[in-house]
Amino acid sequence: MIDINMKNKMNLMLPKEFGEKWVKALRSGDFKKCIGKLYKNGSYCALGVVGSINGVNNEDLIMAGGNLQSYKFKDNLPECFIKDEQQIQNIIFRLNDGIYEHQENNFKEEYNVEFLEHDEKSLKEYSFDEIADWIETNVKFV
Repeated sequence: MIDINMKNKMNLMLPKEFGEKWVKALRSGDFKKCIGKLYKNGSYCALGVVGSINGVNNEDLIMAGGNLQSYKFKDNLPECFIKDEQQIQNIIFRLNDGIYEHQENNFKEEYNVEFLEHDEKSLKEYSFDEIADWIETNVKFV
């Protein structure tokens, strides 16, 4: 069970096929997890997974750094995801890479996301299964 909840439900939305494909890939066990980069040494962060399953090659993931907010990916990813006006990429980045206790209040205020449990003064990173749970619970597929 994931221990992160939306305090005030935001109206987060992704295209149905795109979101379902991403959740399925996160749960597949086909991807090793890394933090800090979209792709590193055969491993992916949750955002790197979404790039990989949508045809973004590993070299482009390396060059992109930590997010997919580039129109270079417009042929692979929905515009709403690239623009990230809903901040889904920023939320998923934090779930994947973790958050320190001293960052929690700013994160709550900015994204209305509350971390309910973590070790004191340490990063809480979420597994791909937990991230998939969060997406299914908090993002509407339309």
